[in-house]
Amino acid sequence: MMTGGLDLFRDENIDYAQRLMAQGIPVDFVLFPGAPHGFDMLVPDAPLAQRFLVHQQEALRQVLAG
Repeated sequence: MMTGGLDLFRDENIDYAQRLMAQGIPVDFVLFPGAPHGFDMLVPDAPLAQRFLVHQQEALRQVLAG
């Protein structure tokens, strides 16, 4: 899970990740400080959005590789 520090759903996302972890479900949670909801689509060339994309792609590679 990834969320921005200024995302309107930040607290809910953190709570959801914590509840999943409390149930023993593995969660990779990353908070991007200073980022609003949808920042990766609003300014896709920004360095923070690029880091988001790299992290997202790497997470998918790990999951799909099994």
